[in-house]
Amino acid sequence: MASKKTIQEYVTEIRTLHKQIKKFPEPKTDKQKEELKTLKKQLDTQLRGWIKRLDITIFVAQNEQYPWMPEEFKEFVLTPMRPYDAKKWPYYQVGDYQAYFSGGGVSGWIPILVERKGGKEGRSGPHDLYGTLINPERCDVFYREIERFRADARFSMMIVIAECTLSEYLLYTHLFNGKKRNVNHIGASPESRGGKIDSLYNRGVPVLFAGTRTLAVTRYKGLLKGWLRLNYACILKLDIEPYDDRVGLIKKKAAIEEKRALIEAEYQAVCGALGVVVQRGALF
Repeated sequence: MASKKTIQEYVTEIRTLHKQIKKFPEPKTDKQKEELKTLKKQLDTQLRGWIKRLDITIFVAQNEQYPWMPEEFKEFVLTPMRPYDAKKWPYYQVGDYQAYFSGGGVSGWIPILVERKGGKEGRSGPHDLYGTLINPERCDVFYREIERFRADARFSMMIVIAECTLSEYLLYTHLFNGKKRNVNHIGASPESRGGKIDSLYNRGVPVLFAGTRTLAVTRYKGLLKGWLRLNYACILKLDIEPYDDRVGLIKKKAAIEEKRALIEAEYQAVCGALGVVVQRGALF
């Protein structure tokens, strides 16, 4: 039985394929197009294997009422977000789900912060999204959450994943209006509800209407894996040339010479404006 490929072996193959693709000429013939297509397909296969072997930890907000469960994330590890500690954990809680990857000599935060909006008692539905956006106090709290996301250097993208469809959200009515049953289906107008969604997009926070809880989990996993696949070269530092003392010194010398030439030119210009005659090269 063949031994299981290690994460480092995947990294080695990814590095080789990445280099081959970068050096591949602009395909002009059908043969070249097929060769490049084959290389990219091989790279994608290696990337999927590499991602499977990464350790991905999902940090879950402790105030989540009906959080996604470990059995829904068998390939990941779910753990509660830690409280802020200046020395041990210098991060404030923000959002509902945060992801951290490690393995094969690399690690870091996946910069996608997710806010989950589900239904009642862990079921799918628009209940949570409607209540957050239409209730003025809850909406203001959520807008402040977006400001905390912007201040957190770990994340560059915040996404609301709703466990409902857009139509379900636009047509939803509460069972009760205050303490009375909502027999007249009183609620915010579709225009007002749509405007709240627009306000999130204008704040740079898109809403992903997943439809159901199961699909919401699937979409979240896809976002994380997609980001890792898209940014593999940066994560693995494949586009950074290895340090070479000789090359480094040559580059440094060229930069010094360029700076010296600029200073000399500025000096000659100032002297010329003042009517002072100096020999070229007198400054150095």
